[in-house]
Amino acid sequence: MAQFIAASDLCLAPYNPQAFFNGEVSFTPIKILEYMACARPAVSVPNSYTLKLIQHGINGFLFPNEIPLWTDLLRSFPRRGELKEMGIAALGAVSDFSWEKTAAAYLRVCERVIQSNVGAMTS
Repeated sequence: MAQFIAASDLCLAPYNPQAFFNGEVSFTPIKILEYMACARPAVSVPNSYTLKLIQHGINGFLFPNEIPLWTDLLRSFPRRGELKEMGIAALGAVSDFSWEKTAAAYLRVCERVIQSNVGAMTS
């Protein structure tokens, strides 16, 4: 998959917030992390997670998923050199993420759940 992402200048994640509970994309957008880890800027909707990852105009673009806004982006599309600089910034923004850290975080959660269940059973 990385070779396809690397063949792009800009990667899109146009989530439709209305498709999610309370109109909020409520999960970590793995595809955005993958785009940015391949040094590609991403375009997506602002939500709690993308606001932590994407800095509008620095390492990607954030705006509501509305046709006029996409049209504006395409009309004023950044040059390839600018997108490359944004991609380098995107890579820096996700340098602390890794599958190993994600797996370790899941393990910690599982251990806490097991400990709280063991504690509840012995009480």
